[in-house]
Amino acid sequence: MECVSHDYVSGSCLREGECASRGLWLKLKRSIDAVLSQTTIAELVADHALMESMAPVAGIQEIRA
Repeated sequence: MECVSHDYVSGSCLREGECASRGLWLKLKRSIDAVLSQTTIAELVADHALMESMAPVAGIQEIRA
């Protein structure tokens, strides 16, 4: 949705005032921005390490590329 991008100029879209989905896209964008701004590389590394340390489920073969 171009109308929720950081560089969008208000009023650029002729349907902006009557768009039924713009409010939803704005909420989603704000939520995603909040999660990303609160997530660190260290957290991603820790999550990855945790997943790597988990034992595979019995009967499921791991496939590595």
